[in-house]
Amino acid sequence: MTTVGLFANEHRNSTKNLAPRMLLACIFFLSVHITAFGEQSPNQAAAVQNAITLQKAADAGNPTAMYNLGFLYAHNLGVAQDYGKAREWYQKAADAGNPAAMNFLGALYAHGQGVAQDYGKAREWFQKAADAGNTTAMDNLGGLYEGGKGVAQDHAKALEWFQKSFDARQHLR
Repeated sequence: MTTVGLFANEHRNSTKNLAPRMLLACIFFLSVHITAFGEQSPNQAAAVQNAITLQKAADAGNPTAMYNLGFLYAHNLGVAQDYGKAREWYQKAADAGNPAAMNFLGALYAHGQGVAQDYGKAREWFQKAADAGNTTAMDNLGGLYEGGKGVAQDHAKALEWFQKSFDARQHLR
């Protein structure tokens, strides 16, 4: 499912739509730069402000904001990189049904970032996200089966997941 698909059912003027708009703002402003003197650039200040805004929306229970805040923590965007906090926010968003958060939670387990590496848990989260239509999770499942990580190596099953992802992406065009 594409990012647009994640937000397709949200009404334009609803409070749920705050987080997707903030994510777009974050993407635009989060090319963070440090000057030669170590001062905060205007882009850094905007990144920090966007993180604060997302924090408020996440604290208010917005699952998309929870996912986006987890992404900021995982990728050092406007907040100090902290995989533990990324996992916490991804977990909250995943528990609320956000497929992208499920996929990223699986990635944290696969890479051992903020959690002990556990391919079994990674597979579980990738499976939940794939079942919800997340094509990246389908690719990630294919990768686990291809490499035999957390599952028995099975090239046919890997190909099946890669094909599902491809077909789903073609359907979105």
